[in-house]
Amino acid sequence: MDNTKDKGIKGKKVENEHLHDGHRDRVRDRFMFQEDFTTFTDHEALEMLLFSAIQRKDTNALAHRLIQHFGSLPNVLDASVADLCTVPQMTRNAAILIKEILPLARRYLLARGMEKAVFNSIRSVAKRFSPFFQSQQREVVYALFLNINGELLQGIELGRGTPTSTEFDTERLVQIARSSNAVRVILMHNHPSNNVHPSENDIMSTNNAMIQLVFNNIALWDHIIFGADNRFFSFYQNNIIHMMMARCNRVLHLNISDLYLKMRVPEKFSKFGVKLSEAEFEAIAESMDTGTADDAYPFVRNIMDYCHENGFIVSADDENEYSYI
Repeated sequence: MDNTKDKGIKGKKVENEHLHDGHRDRVRDRFMFQEDFTTFTDHEALEMLLFSAIQRKDTNALAHRLIQHFGSLPNVLDASVADLCTVPQMTRNAAILIKEILPLARRYLLARGMEKAVFNSIRSVAKRFSPFFQSQQREVVYALFLNINGELLQGIELGRGTPTSTEFDTERLVQIARSSNAVRVILMHNHPSNNVHPSENDIMSTNNAMIQLVFNNIALWDHIIFGADNRFFSFYQNNIIHMMMARCNRVLHLNISDLYLKMRVPEKFSKFGVKLSEAEFEAIAESMDTGTADDAYPFVRNIMDYCHENGFIVSADDENEYSYI
């Protein structure tokens, strides 16, 4: 029996595998020389990533097909495992590997943002956390728990919802704040639609959170909504936090001036002086319908009307800094 043909096929296969191994070694050496993808094209970076999931096959052609199919490297990274697997020669293991990249990168950015962090201005929060919320396809609620100097005690994800809504448990928020001995809390969440203006639900949930925190002698310092391109909306910068404080004082008969003694009124909106006092709380409350203790809806509508009349301030992290203290 003549095995010459079979031997030729096997020999060709081994030769091709050696060629792939040599190519992969050269690509890896190129990466290790600079430890960066700066000189790589998008398909070359994706090709190297696929080395880890697809053994002894040409991943260069697959990388080209993926980018051509989805339109760009960011779109490839945002695609679902099911959609990735529709591309010819794509494996499930490779699709899962690609899908792991962004969550891992966000975890890294979040961890780096926590290291020895001090949050005493809107910009200090936005600069560290805007990258974390980029490319999130669902709304995510996150909270920062701070001491009296604005130093971070801990940061916790409170909820993860749909592309258009999310909820969080205010009781859990208060529990974490108390257990960490926090004096101040900053809430954050994202709008994947990139419309960073607050919804009625955003205002209502923030108001409820403030009430529960104030009952425990903890101040809600801000709620920041992040969009794309480093855009964000600050409840503090838009004077909403101050109106909520006024309602706490007037309607719920809570003496919260000590909690917010150091908080500054944004000068663009301030009609009552730079520092808040009980008299200033009352002056703010006099200017609006604060609703009743059991019904905050008129108050929420009043805030929405106020913002539309005065214009929403939407900022980027390289714009004017608003200091909390």
